[in-house]
Amino acid sequence: MNSNEPPIQTDETEARPASNGEPCAADAPQPVLRPCPYCGHLGENDGVQEQCSKCKGWFEPLSRQASQNSMGPWFFHDDAVPFRPGCSYETLRKLINKGRVTGETIIRGPGTNQFWVYARNAPGVAHLMGLCHNCGSEATENAFLCEHCGAAFPGFKDRQQLGLAPVRLLPGQADASNVAASALHSDPGESDYGPVAPTFATANVEAATAYAERVTSDRQARNHETIDESPELTQAQATRRERQHGRMKMAIGLLVFVIIALVIAIVALVLQQGTASATVGDQPISNTAAPVPEPIEEPIAPIVEGSWSQRIAEANRLIESDDPAQVESGLATLIDAKANAPLASLPADLDETISRISERVDEDRLRKFLDKND
Repeated sequence: MNSNEPPIQTDETEARPASNGEPCAADAPQPVLRPCPYCGHLGENDGVQEQCSKCKGWFEPLSRQASQNSMGPWFFHDDAVPFRPGCSYETLRKLINKGRVTGETIIRGPGTNQFWVYARNAPGVAHLMGLCHNCGSEATENAFLCEHCGAAFPGFKDRQQLGLAPVRLLPGQADASNVAASALHSDPGESDYGPVAPTFATANVEAATAYAERVTSDRQARNHETIDESPELTQAQATRRERQHGRMKMAIGLLVFVIIALVIAIVALVLQQGTASATVGDQPISNTAAPVPEPIEEPIAPIVEGSWSQRIAEANRLIESDDPAQVESGLATLIDAKANAPLASLPADLDETISRISERVDEDRLRKFLDKND
């Protein structure tokens, strides 16, 4: 063995003593640095530590699972813990309700295309605080659209969706015509730093509308289809149905025959009793019944145009209400008036009013449907 090579030390080799009789520092166990699963902080971990010294996150399995359940694509700008994991939309809603996230909090998520913005300007988040992200007007948490500017308030239930904008060509990546054509497909909004890629709030509204129309058409199709038109009808089912139809026809024919026979018997019995009562003691008795007085026909009250005018006025009052049920009741009254009221009592703009209120009722029903499935 080469005398210059150090001896190989196995696990059983004891630490070499130093010149002063103590173990050598090179043989002392070195601390293990492991990243925190929540913030990535490198800390000494000898298997005994239960909590991160930086973010105070617990390492035990139940805490990790609870954190996993709350994670999502929404992130907070925090200089103290810059690598904190994102949270879900429901967790963000709870933090807003508790007052831990305000309009001045800097966040990013699906509604901002993962760009940092104030929470008061984030689509899908600002209305949870009572503000419209587009115009800053007052809004409610359960609102579907802004009553002032018409901006949609999307909801982001998919915790896996980052909400990134589509990939588009940049100058230098293609010729000018293709770059311009790629940019025309976008509808950029404005931020503090200029135009940004659009969120998919409009796409959510269009998708929800298409889904509602598809559900309605499917329900109508199911209501109109019959068993005889089913393509899955087997031969055995068809034969059994033909037998049932035959028995039903036979039963109906027998019932009709019995009814006819009963009617004939009753008529014959009545005629026989009338003939017997016509002769008593060889003296014919008049079988003439006492005249029945004709009923006095009550005159039909004419339709008073004022009653329709009052109903139309009441309907106009109802459609100005904020209650969807009253609006639908007023719309039904206007439709009834259009069909039955005298032409002279109808307002000139009745058709336009009915069309406008019908669109409003459809929007209320769609909003109720989306809130129910939200």
